[in-house]
Amino acid sequence: TDVKLVQADNGAEVKGSIAADGSSWKPSKQLERGTKYKLVANAKDGKGRAATENRTFTTVSSKNSFIASYTPDGGKTVGVGMPVSFIEDRPGRGQGRPGRHRCAVQDGELHRRPLAGLHRRHE
Repeated sequence: TDVKLVQADNGAEVKGSIAADGSSWKPSKQLERGTKYKLVANAKDGKGRAATENRTFTTVSSKNSFIASYTPDGGKTVGVGMPVSFIEDRPGRGQGRPGRHRCAVQDGELHRRPLAGLHRRHE
């Protein structure tokens, strides 16, 4: 089994790895947004029969997506008054720019406040 994924416009290969059970392939880093890719996957079934799939796809554009991260991560439990941070790479609806926000649980509700001085310019 092998997989080859390249950017359609320049042929740059995307590195990745096949799962231990051979059922899936995952790129080693996030794919670029708004980019066309060409995929060729070769595999053999349990009887040794070969199959090849060729696909072309385009990832969602930056305009129609955003990336956010949060802390704490990894399934950690937070308590009342403990801060939780959200970092966005583009503005949310009704916001003028991407931001970093800290939230805290108070009286059973999640309260969101911008983190002063940590806003990034949207490019």
